[in-house]
Amino acid sequence: MSNGGYLLNTNNPETDSPIIDWKQATIEQFRIHYQSYTWTGKAPTTFVITVPSAFNVPANWQRVPGSQPTYQLTAADLSGVTANAGDHDLTLSLASFKALQAANMDLVFSDWRPPIGTLNIWPRLTVKFVDKASGLLIDQFVSDDAHPAKTGRYYVDLSIGCGLVAGEVNYVDYDLNENQPVITVPVTRLK
Repeated sequence: MSNGGYLLNTNNPETDSPIIDWKQATIEQFRIHYQSYTWTGKAPTTFVITVPSAFNVPANWQRVPGSQPTYQLTAADLSGVTANAGDHDLTLSLASFKALQAANMDLVFSDWRPPIGTLNIWPRLTVKFVDKASGLLIDQFVSDDAHPAKTGRYYVDLSIGCGLVAGEVNYVDYDLNENQPVITVPVTRLK
């Protein structure tokens, strides 16, 4: 019989007295499916989580068809969801953690809520190629999901007819936690 997180077993043949059997549980093996995309200014609204089959889940977690026990969660079910660029650890929100505990009254959970996934939002990097002599914009690159800015360094890929200004390196560094970094690269027009 379940009683607030422990099992009460009265089948002890030696003493015929109740035995309390604790079943410890953690959420370390829960996994949020990896999400990554280029910054849009909007946080994701849904996530998919894989849950070990030994656990019951709260009623509001929607089952996703497939071979593993996977469920769809909303952003409110997690802590760490943001619209900002960077790598963000995700954990169950306190409300979702308590709902999980309530769905598994035969288990005793640690209060520790470890990271169970990562949300990666890459910056929307803009690299402007400006003619050093005239100050005019010649070309620009803007990162997107097909060409993400995920390393912190952009290697300059110049348009035909342009060259780097003498002494300039062929790369620019940017902050992975800045939403919309803009970098200007001075170039010269080749004759």
